[in-house]
Amino acid sequence: MSGRPARIKRFHDIMELIFSTQDEDIGCDECFRHIDRYVDMVRTGEDPAAVLPQVKRHLDQCGCCREEFEALIAILEAEMRSPSP
Repeated sequence: MSGRPARIKRFHDIMELIFSTQDEDIGCDECFRHIDRYVDMVRTGEDPAAVLPQVKRHLDQCGCCREEFEALIAILEAEMRSPSP
């Protein structure tokens, strides 16, 4: 029975995503067109959600795009930490 609360929470999370979509939501292709700008804004301390709210909403809802975003941030941070040749 310990798996039941986890399944209920997962179901709740899925339903929340379904019902939180809006007509002006963007798809993955549109998100990828803006992801570089979004990442730059995050790295400079700006609030990208204020300028690109559709990208923020998409990243909150799409695991694939969120992983891409997080990987891009990680790569750029690693480059900043590594010594220059």
